[in-house]
Amino acid sequence: MGLLLDSDVIIDHLNNKSVYLSSIINVSKDDLFISVITWSEIVYGIRKSTNSNIAFRYFSDFLIELNIAILEFDQKIADNFISSKIALEKKGLKIGDFDLIIGSTALVNDLVLVTKNRKHFSRISDITLYSNS
Repeated sequence: MGLLLDSDVIIDHLNNKSVYLSSIINVSKDDLFISVITWSEIVYGIRKSTNSNIAFRYFSDFLIELNIAILEFDQKIADNFISSKIALEKKGLKIGDFDLIIGSTALVNDLVLVTKNRKHFSRISDITLYSNS
């Protein structure tokens, strides 16, 4: 089963703040993916930075080196997002739309979500979160 990487683990990895993603990459032989939403969140931060050209090149090289595919937002993901959002609202729970789209991307594509924000994403029904234990 493939892995969908969340923004937090990629940003920490690129900023050398954590070895969490490195340990996953070294162990996992699965395909690696990111949502176009994750790509957008990271590139947004890069474009605001002082060395945006260098940072963007570093991020792009990271994606190429690990053969990480970017998954587009499509109608199946949108439908899952809508259903999940309604179900969460009925329970009185909230998740930001971008995070819910990332979760929906994992569900629709049958991917395991790699995130440090397990408490947040565990609110989404049927999502599989990566466990390094």
